Amino acid sequence: MGIVTRAVRNISRRKMRALLVIIALGFSMAIMISIPAGITANQESTLSLTQNLGNTIAQTEATINQTQTQIDCTLTPSMEGFGFAPPSRENSGSSGFTPPSGDSGFQFGQFGNGTGIPGAFGGGAFGGRGTTAMNESLYSDLSSIDGVVAVCPTLTVSEGTNQTITAPNGRTFTRLVPDYVIEGIPLTSELINNYPVLPTNITAGRNLQAGDSGVVLLSENNTKFFNAEVGDTIEILGESFVVIGVYSSSGVEDITTLYMNLSDAQALTNNVGYITSVTVFAESSNVVTEVASAISALHPELSVTTSQQRLTQLEALKTSYEASLANAESTLA
Repeated sequence: MGIVTRAVRNISRRKMRALLVIIALGFSMAIMISIPAGITANQESTLSLTQNLGNTIAQTEATINQTQTQIDCTLTPSMEGFGFAPPSRENSGSSGFTPPSGDSGFQFGQFGNGTGIPGAFGGGAFGGRGTTAMNESLYSDLSSIDGVVAVCPTLTVSEGTNQTITAPNGRTFTRLVPDYVIEGIPLTSELINNYPVLPTNITAGRNLQAGDSGVVLLSENNTKFFNAEVGDTIEILGESFVVIGVYSSSGVEDITTLYMNLSDAQALTNNVGYITSVTVFAESSNVVTEVASAISALHPELSVTTSQQRLTQLEALKTSYEASLANAESTLA
């Protein structure tokens, strides 16, 4: 009892010192409590990011597995201008084809020239979407290859705003930050009823149907950008389209993609007669390699990618991601 009495007397006599000790102890307890909480928050944030990216990889892998007979063909950037000569250049195409003048003619520099001008061709991280314009008529012969059962020409155009970036060396360059990606697909019953050329997870309205025109299928992300729902009319590049349906994206490559008829997309973006990729479907997975080789032999200017090659690329990305995740977890531990 005497010890307690003396302690109380000492505290009362040295109030300032006691107050400082109490404050110090309070800060110490706060730090002790906040450190584990901060670590937990970081771990939870990392776990959430891990799950989201893991789900994206899994969804993309599942999508690729569903397209075992699919072969993606795009024009390599080094072959830009192959088969046609843009109006601003001399006619250097191997076939001597020159696009018509006027609104329907392809103008070099309008799209996909690496300057980030809105309307750049291409989009998507895992898909086979091309970034270089192709003359659609030059690839009609792909359907005649043995083992090919369907051919789907596609036009993919990213629309957005320019962003200027300054590199460490002081040089600046401009890139396109996409707001949405237009994907034009031929809406024929043969293609859309038998092959995976359109999204399947429709969450509102309906999917695109054969013969549709003047309508669009939006991703859930697109509905937020356009502030629109099924039945609403939206403006895309000054033209009106009715939202016919909404889908939930199955992978990172189509989060901002809206789908429409190929002819609508070509007219809308001033690219009548042009595409950015061709998807070839083989009659079975057993002949995919042979068909891919035949395509390369017939059109050496094309970059040809099979589903197995895409899976290999995805596995490499997955391995790199898992290694980075392991390093992050060891740092947080």
